[in-house]
Amino acid sequence: YKVDKFSMAHALEVRTPFLDHELVNFVFPLPTHYKITPHIRKRLLQDAYRKQLPAQLYNRPKHGFEVPLTRWLQHDLKPYLNTLLLDKDFINQQGLFKFEELQNLVQIAQNGKLPNSDILLWTLLIFQIWYKNKKTRR
Repeated sequence: YKVDKFSMAHALEVRTPFLDHELVNFVFPLPTHYKITPHIRKRLLQDAYRKQLPAQLYNRPKHGFEVPLTRWLQHDLKPYLNTLLLDKDFINQQGLFKFEELQNLVQIAQNGKLPNSDILLWTLLIFQIWYKNKKTRR
């Protein structure tokens, strides 16, 4: 998201397929109406793959890539939550967080009662991983 946003702000293309100079040299002289319309920003690209891809891709609004944090935290990363955020001895020894508060936060987040809780848990989890790695490198 950040790379895309900043590159667009400076009129730069950083996505690999569009960095090919031969592709750029081919597309640049084409008439504008082949490349863009009032409703389709990447007409040539969409038209090139229209027969291979499902029609619903062309009829939906623009949709960015979403990281499935909620699913990860409920399944794949759940053991890390238990060992890095819900290990009472580790949290107390670390001395940075109140164990009961972390416990409540994880419970509220997993019940879906806290907006953006997946981002908060992810941030805490990444911090704890960083903290543990920093401590073991000493």
